Amino acid sequence: MKTEKIFITDDDKWYANVVANTLSIHKFSNVEVFTNSRSMLNNLYQMPNIIVLDLIMPQVTGIEALKEIKSFDPDIFVIILSGQKDVELAVQTLKYGAFDYIIKDDVSIVRLLNTIKKITELEKPKKISYFSKLLTGKDDKKLELHI
Repeated sequence: MKTEKIFITDDDKWYANVVANTLSIHKFSNVEVFTNSRSMLNNLYQMPNIIVLDLIMPQVTGIEALKEIKSFDPDIFVIILSGQKDVELAVQTLKYGAFDYIIKDDVSIVRLLNTIKKITELEKPKKISYFSKLLTGKDDKKLELHI
C-alpha cells in the first residue's frame, strides 16, 4: 500500500467519495475526504503529501484554499479537480503553485490517478517544511553556538 497522505476536498460528497474509492482500489490507503475547504485547512497539521481540490466551494474558494496551503507548506502537491473550463483560471491556479489542473469529465479520475502516480514517482528529495521542523524538532542542520 502506498503511504502518501492524500486529502480530497470537494463539496460534492458523492464525487469526493468516488475519487477516494478509486484511489483505494489503486492501493492509496491514506486518503481523507473533506466537503469544505475550511475543514481541510484546519487539518493541514496532518501534513498531507497531496491535496485534490475543487475550486467552486462555499465559505473558502479553491483559490483561497490553494494560497493558504502553499503558505502553510509550499511542498504540498495540490491538484485542482474542477468543472471550471476557464483557461485563465487554470493558468492562475498554476501560478499560485498547483501541480496540475484537471477538468471534471468522463476521464478526469483516470487523469487524476495518473497525476498522483507521477507525483509519487518523482525522485525529488523529500523536503521537510519549516512548520514540520517546528512540530517534529527535526532539522538537517545542527545549530552550533560559538562562544
